[in-house]
Amino acid sequence: MREPGKLAAIGADLGGTNIRLALVDPEGGLSEPTYYPTPRKGDAAAILETLAQGVRALDRQARAHGIRLVGCGLGVAGLLDGRAGLVYTAPNVAGFQDLPLKKLLEEMVEVPVTLENDANAAAFAEYWLGAGRGVGSLVCLTLGTGIGSGIILEGKLLRGASGAAAEAGHIAVEADGERCGCGARGCLEAYASATAILREARAALARGEGTALGSSFGTRPEALTAKDVGDAARAGDPVARGILEKAGRYLGVGLGSLVNLLNPDLITLAGGLVGAGDLLLRPALAELERRAFPVLLRRTRVELSALADTAGILGAAGLVLADAGLLWMPAP
Repeated sequence: MREPGKLAAIGADLGGTNIRLALVDPEGGLSEPTYYPTPRKGDAAAILETLAQGVRALDRQARAHGIRLVGCGLGVAGLLDGRAGLVYTAPNVAGFQDLPLKKLLEEMVEVPVTLENDANAAAFAEYWLGAGRGVGSLVCLTLGTGIGSGIILEGKLLRGASGAAAEAGHIAVEADGERCGCGARGCLEAYASATAILREARAALARGEGTALGSSFGTRPEALTAKDVGDAARAGDPVARGILEKAGRYLGVGLGSLVNLLNPDLITLAGGLVGAGDLLLRPALAELERRAFPVLLRRTRVELSALADTAGILGAAGLVLADAGLLWMPAP
């Protein structure tokens, strides 16, 4: 943290690969994050124990510095109801199905727990500390294995009737399109995520298209990653470039729908796919311009997140601090 303060919250981000936690103060000061591998046995109890281990360690650290914890904010990638403390489903975290996560974790630690969707937490971090400081409405899209999103409208996080609103990755961009991981067809995630890019690249290899990827992955397409596709595209491979351009166009379709529906001040883009740079973003912005009402688009900025992989931790803790009345943020 910048300087140990008297009050702080724990921010925790539960992902399919790692669990990350840190102490966060009301000014956004962040302790060095700690990382734990997410147990992969499909055992919710093992994941809960790892989470509890991390929370207990930071609780001890806070006490040692004379810091009083006001709570722990936990961001989870999945459908959940934070008010009920219930995870409906978390596709990337095995064993989480209709799980009363808040109750179970609070029984293991001496810190109150607030549950939140990880993209909602990232959106709040942008609003509090990032590119969204001082704006009224923003959309945060996380572009990775899937597409997550968080939405703030007129200064309030959009949660919806069941607490699970703002799943922009599952708006339809093709009525009878590709099957998405959620089970539906034609979702934005099925066309503009790393998963979609890998599907297209492996299909190109299977068709025997002339791509530089064939020399390394023609006989082992399962080893291919989205980063490999991006590297080939940057090296000038026309097939890889075409795959990223297609994903970018569909991303632009989704962005246009969001601008027309929500009229936000800002859209921020985060996640591993933004590393593809203009190869993905140029066609996305061009498609956005074709689809959004010009009068609305003039008011909307599209920017890359400056908070990188700390956004989920900062936002999860920030929501706890905000609920405790400890944050001051500039008015829109």
